[in-house]
Amino acid sequence: MLDVFCLHGSYGADATPYGCTFIRLLQPLSHPAAAARVRMRHGTEPPGDSPDVVVVERTWKEGTTLADAERLLAGLSRRRVPVLHAVDDNLLDLNADEPWQAFPTAQDRAVFMLLSRESRGVLVSTVPLSERLRRLNPRIEVVPNALDERLWGLGPPPARRAGPLVVGYMGTRTHDADLFSVLRGLREVLHLRPGTRLELVGLSNDPRLLEPFEGYPVSRLEPGAEGEYPRFVRWLQRTVRWDVAIAPLEDDPFTACKSNLKQLDYAALGAAGVFGDSVPYRGSVADGENGLLVPTEPSAFRDALLRLLDDAGLRESLASRALSDLRERHTLATQAVAWVEAIEGLLSGPTAGRDGPDRG
Repeated sequence: MLDVFCLHGSYGADATPYGCTFIRLLQPLSHPAAAARVRMRHGTEPPGDSPDVVVVERTWKEGTTLADAERLLAGLSRRRVPVLHAVDDNLLDLNADEPWQAFPTAQDRAVFMLLSRESRGVLVSTVPLSERLRRLNPRIEVVPNALDERLWGLGPPPARRAGPLVVGYMGTRTHDADLFSVLRGLREVLHLRPGTRLELVGLSNDPRLLEPFEGYPVSRLEPGAEGEYPRFVRWLQRTVRWDVAIAPLEDDPFTACKSNLKQLDYAALGAAGVFGDSVPYRGSVADGENGLLVPTEPSAFRDALLRLLDDAGLRESLASRALSDLRERHTLATQAVAWVEAIEGLLSGPTAGRDGPDRG
């Protein structure tokens, strides 16, 4: 059995792992489908013993310096513990033209590059991300995102509540610009279909976000203390009943490397999705079958939303097909083993970094 230690960052006084840590490492490697082949441990500090491999996520933890990363790699190398780098975002290009943004800093980028270059191999979420990082390390395995059916349930969506139709949007702080890119179209929808509501989950705390919607039924939903990913999912399932959900996405080097995770989330929530015609969605959204794929432009999103708001049959058809696709191909019940195989594959090949020779 492979002894895997996941080294990750955290937030809050109780050192809560980030959502990406749960999705990309903790849930896949603790899933029953992987249990016979992997023993998974995790923490924010390096292990005191010598596991078979340490998987370091992103830049490890907030504030990691180059010296910290060098010491980490050197210490594990002395113990002949191989290191893998787990990456789910293109931090090389995120805010590259906006140095005033808080993340990533130049130090974050330097640590990220060091970990990718010096690790035995890199685990990524998409093919474009693997291509972007290949110059740092040619030994890359792509393991697409999948949802944990133990957490999400994925049964029939609950009956929608009586009342107006609801359009939903969910995104992290890096997606403010995507929402702003279709803002005019959203305002037009709310004007043309009085009573329709817009609910926003996540995003930054920028107060300007809601200013353009003044006078319209738009609300930001806050999970509060339910921030830990498993609790957040349960909160989401209790709280939202979206008829339609949107995922505008501008085309740039950062977004081109992102995954279709939002498509999976919306499918699990039972919503019909409208997705920006961009790299992450072109391979998974069949336009008119399991979602609508449109340019990330105000008029295109306006027209797609009006089409869905006016056609209950189409909404139901798209949502049903999306949920079916999710159950069949994008859960950990079928995909957790891919994580084990990817890790084993990277460990069995030649050493690319500084972690010492194979121990097997």
